[in-house]
Amino acid sequence: MEHIRKTYGNDPLFSDFSLTVRSPGIYALCGESGVGKTTLSSVLARLYADEGRTVLAADVDPDANLGLALGFTEEEVNSIVPISLMFQEHRLFPGETVLKNLLLSCFSAPAKEDENRARDLLSELGFSDEDMAKYPDMLSGGMARRVAFARALLFPSDILLLDEP
Repeated sequence: MEHIRKTYGNDPLFSDFSLTVRSPGIYALCGESGVGKTTLSSVLARLYADEGRTVLAADVDPDANLGLALGFTEEEVNSIVPISLMFQEHRLFPGETVLKNLLLSCFSAPAKEDENRARDLLSELGFSDEDMAKYPDMLSGGMARRVAFARALLFPSDILLLDEP
């Protein structure tokens, strides 16, 4: 990522922030509370606009129509890297079951294949079939975090950002 810039009003949070990482790898971004780690993750996942030049670049074949519809230039669309983000909060859909919360992040395979992958992953994380039918308000805090983690893992992406997992 290169030349990331983000401000809140007139207050700069990042000014010309650049970072190069090698793939594959595991990296940690550490800092005191309030320095912008969550905001940086959100900029990288394109939830917030970057006010600089380039966010990420890779040889990826994204859905150009979707990217253009979201307001990205053709050059930006061609450099988009699929990113999955696990937020600090679990952010589960309250009206959906555990299993359905995972399936909402899938769109890369036939529905039955996605469901099998979701069930297998939830089983690995200690969920029974009964647990998979529960709604978020029926889960303990730890169970909700594991569902959020599973959803982030299941989303088809090249990069996984974990914000205080």
